Amino acid sequence: MILKVKHASRKGEFKKIDFELRKGEKLGIAGLMGAGRTELMMAVFGAAKLEEGEIEIGGVPVRIQSPKDAIRQKIALVTEDRKRYGLNLTASVEDNAVSVIESSLSKFGFIEEVGKKSCGGMISRMNTKVTGMDQIVGSLSGGNMQKVVLSKWLLNDPDIIIFDEPTRGIDVGAKAEIYKIIEELACKGKGIIIISSEMPELIGLSQRIIVLHEGEQTGELRGKEMTQENIMTLASGYRKEEKE
Repeated sequence: MILKVKHASRKGEFKKIDFELRKGEKLGIAGLMGAGRTELMMAVFGAAKLEEGEIEIGGVPVRIQSPKDAIRQKIALVTEDRKRYGLNLTASVEDNAVSVIESSLSKFGFIEEVGKKSCGGMISRMNTKVTGMDQIVGSLSGGNMQKVVLSKWLLNDPDIIIFDEPTRGIDVGAKAEIYKIIEELACKGKGIIIISSEMPELIGLSQRIIVLHEGEQTGELRGKEMTQENIMTLASGYRKEEKE
């Protein structure tokens, strides 16, 4: 088990949430607006305080009180608002791409040499369309911005990657590329968590889906259970055991 969250609670946002994530698994988080999906993941990532509950990484209890703690635990968060939280729009592609790893590189004086090489390789791997590493990120399309966000996290080689609305505001072609990247990461053993308001996307990407309603966990769906009808039933407040 790569990640285990037990009885996670934060007043007014979510309460007593339990879930596990395995290596190579793609876990979906479903729910209507205000269900607490993003808030839960922000707490797992240390961007908000987890008031009650425990987090285990690889079976070992950990304290994640800040994003820096999460990064040290090899957790990455691709936020739903890349322009506000994921990127520095006035900085270059290279500066954004190395932003997560720059502190470790600078300790050894390698940031310029290694940073450029690593950045270039990752940008190429993501098939990101840029004029050069010095291009300002704010001038890129939504899909290419998202690839830069992914690049900055993947350079840190995370074990757990949280995608919050991974394809919001990007075109069909870029969506397909993002889906392919998610599949490749799962095949490499990365634990993937996906939040998406697009149910076909969530069903298509996930192997298992947990559903939230007003901060409470109403059920878990697997395989053929993962239908839009079942998700909406649970997201509306009916618990899975009641439905059955």
